[in-house]
Amino acid sequence: MYKWQRIANDLRDRINRGDIAPSEALPSESELADKYRVTHSTVRRALVELRIEGLVMPEQGRGVRVLERIEPIL
Repeated sequence: MYKWQRIANDLRDRINRGDIAPSEALPSESELADKYRVTHSTVRRALVELRIEGLVMPEQGRGVRVLERIEPIL
C-alpha cells in the first residue's frame, strides 16, 4: 500500500466516524505532511483521492472541506 493510500484511508475513516464533520476543514497540507512524515505531494495525492470519492472539496481561502453526505433514497 502506498503512503498516500494510508493517509486517504485514515482521513476517510475519520470523516465516516464523524471525527471531522461536514463543512469542517481538514488540517492543512503542512500539518498533514508533518503528522504522517511525508511530502506535500504525497498528501496532495491522498486529498485528490478523497475528492474523487466525493468526500472533500478544496475551497479558495478556506482549505479542504468535508462535503455533506447525501444518503441515497431506496
